[in-house]
Amino acid sequence: MSEFKGSFEDFRTILSDLGERGSWSDISNGKQFKTQDGGILNWFSGTGKINFQGSSPARERLQQSFDETSPTTAPSLHVVTQIQGKSLQKVFVVHGHDTVAREQLNLCCISLVWILSCLPIRAEEA
Repeated sequence: MSEFKGSFEDFRTILSDLGERGSWSDISNGKQFKTQDGGILNWFSGTGKINFQGSSPARERLQQSFDETSPTTAPSLHVVTQIQGKSLQKVFVVHGHDTVAREQLNLCCISLVWILSCLPIRAEEA
């Protein structure tokens, strides 16, 4: 079982960025996403827990798609929400020839740029 402790908007953005198409509905203690091909993702906002249901091929595809992205993207979204308002002066990134890690880092950076572009600009910076 996976976890995501950010906001619903951030979680919805992750699924959209993954190219998942479907519909959201409210469930007890969280949200449910149903893909067009029958995959179901349940997210419990209080605990951050995620579980997957639905027909086998659709469920497995949805879970694999999310699990491959979640370790880098989801924490980055959570960290950014924790540091809003602070001035970040430096960024230090290290990676080698690991193509999977490089692709995950790329997804993380893309999400970070999108999130930062949504933050309000303070009057003294404009």
